[in-house]
Amino acid sequence: KDSGYYSISAENSAGVTSHRIKVVVMDIPGPPQPPFEISDIDADACTLAWHMPHEDGGSNITNYVVEKCDVSRGDWVTAVSSVTKTSARVGKLIPGQEYIFRARAENRFGISEPLTSDKMVAKFPFDVPSEPKNVHITKVNKECVFVAWDRPDND
Repeated sequence: KDSGYYSISAENSAGVTSHRIKVVVMDIPGPPQPPFEISDIDADACTLAWHMPHEDGGSNITNYVVEKCDVSRGDWVTAVSSVTKTSARVGKLIPGQEYIFRARAENRFGISEPLTSDKMVAKFPFDVPSEPKNVHITKVNKECVFVAWDRPDND
């Protein structure tokens, strides 16, 4: 944010001169930018996406580091350490657990502050159906029973 063009002036008894100079601050990058999207959620994996930082620190972004936090435990662990795009598939989630994710940009000077996601629960994108309706026996013989039913309310 401090990089940019600056004007510098000098004055003495001989006169005044001004020059415009470009200043590039070499530093760690700024954090990745929102929105931090979570999609393709399964019981053990999900896909994350974010936008590039506004500031690259005067050096190209080399990669992103994605971390995950099991909310019930509260500890952050590296999920993917060298993502080259602004999205990643994160696996090894525990079904039914709630997670938070964060992404950090990295350049040759270091690693940025994180962009943190909302909470999500690792689960299949569908629920168990409700019980069938109107279950009844339609036929009985010595070897088997025939059962019929109507569709459940929630399939």
